[in-house]
Amino acid sequence: EQSQAILFTGNFMESANKKGDFIRLGDATRFFNGSINHTLGLMERNLSIATGFNYSYNYAAQIVGTTWGPMVNVSKLFFKKILRTNYGAAYNSSNSLGKKINIMNIRGSASATIAKKHNINTSIIWQNKTGNGVAATTYFTATAGYSISF
Repeated sequence: EQSQAILFTGNFMESANKKGDFIRLGDATRFFNGSINHTLGLMERNLSIATGFNYSYNYAAQIVGTTWGPMVNVSKLFFKKILRTNYGAAYNSSNSLGKKINIMNIRGSASATIAKKHNINTSIIWQNKTGNGVAATTYFTATAGYSISF
């Protein structure tokens, strides 16, 4: 009937440029990335819902940067699992050197098997980027395709 999963991930990396017995100030680099995600699968409805949150901390050449943001994704099968759909949204906020950049992504896709080895697909992506010190931009991309395997 239902499946659930919670996933915690994290990694840390540190490196330094050592010259002899000395590590010069500014020659150390540190990265930390972490995320938490929850997925709920409703088998009878052919529906999957995923939510998550990510955080990154970067230190390189004496410059600190952080990025964080939530995401949500919904997948659904229709028409006896012939049509596969996927919808999602994500937001990221990055801060470094006094600049803040916010990026919002909204996407959707659909694919269907129309014969044993024939598939059609389509996807759309909308992205908006704003922040201080950057030009505000909005992108929209739509694609469609047909494939045959043999």
